[in-house]
Amino acid sequence: MKSLKPTPALSKYGLNFSSFFLVSILSVTACKTSPSENNASENKASENKASETLSTVQQALLTKCGAKMTFAQYQELLKLSDISTFKDFRDAAPRSERIAEVFHEAGKDPENGHGDRRGIFASMYVEITKESVGSTVRGEYDNNEMAGKLVKRFAERYFESLHNYLLGREVIDEWKTYYKLAEDCDTSDLRILGSGVNTHMTFDLPYALAEIESADDFQNDFIEFGEILIKKKRPSTDRLMRQQNVFAASFFDLFLLGKAIDGLTDPGKAATMGFQLIRKEAWFNSRGLLKETRKAFASNSIRAAWMNRQIVLRFMPKSHDKMKGTEQ
Repeated sequence: MKSLKPTPALSKYGLNFSSFFLVSILSVTACKTSPSENNASENKASENKASETLSTVQQALLTKCGAKMTFAQYQELLKLSDISTFKDFRDAAPRSERIAEVFHEAGKDPENGHGDRRGIFASMYVEITKESVGSTVRGEYDNNEMAGKLVKRFAERYFESLHNYLLGREVIDEWKTYYKLAEDCDTSDLRILGSGVNTHMTFDLPYALAEIESADDFQNDFIEFGEILIKKKRPSTDRLMRQQNVFAASFFDLFLLGKAIDGLTDPGKAATMGFQLIRKEAWFNSRGLLKETRKAFASNSIRAAWMNRQIVLRFMPKSHDKMKGTEQ
């Protein structure tokens, strides 16, 4: 399904599909094929060109901020993030889990939880995606068909941006910002996490709802979706610690503000309120995207909300004490 008016951005690395395809073909056939004498020089030149392209890919993408991604891992991420091979919404769960694992394995010290920082959002996203798929398979919504469409399209928007990023293609500005932050070793892990969550919830969610043409009577199911997903906060924070060495409990609990709200209400109430507030905002903006007379206003509102949250995320702590759970 075609995305609604994605924001263009300049290609970062200049790697197009044809050059990548050439690399893939040569890697499979170079050891098995003997070029004829007449074509030897031409094939040799092609091999040299492919080698140069591969070197560029490795330098630009495989070693960002201490990452140690192999070309095989790079190829696997490309395959996993290729939405043209999606069968149905069930594909989102195993793909998201494996993407997080690859980013973990490609890190500078995976045994101690230091994964490739570009996978911080992926690690957070796994448990939520698995529960989204699971609750839909179990038939927990009145309009289960629409729920499946939302799970699929919502996941596709993240996978599509990842795929384009890996290929050096145009990526929407919001996801481009996430990857730029993740490539900067001085950026707080929590700021990277927050940028990914902000982009997927504030930007991708309303557009996904509009792209599947969700009906107004789907709203109750949509709210129920949120109530189910918020229960996966703890498994998500555990995975973030295990795969990326990121202590995110205080982030999801809204730091001191969350503790104050929880003290006046119930434990975890602040996180639920914040999560559902953003989801309700996404629902409202999706209604605008579906109406020609309100589309421009909705688009501007989404962009403004995303930018405002990005400003707040600049103040995320640069380090944290994962044992005591207090930011330094």
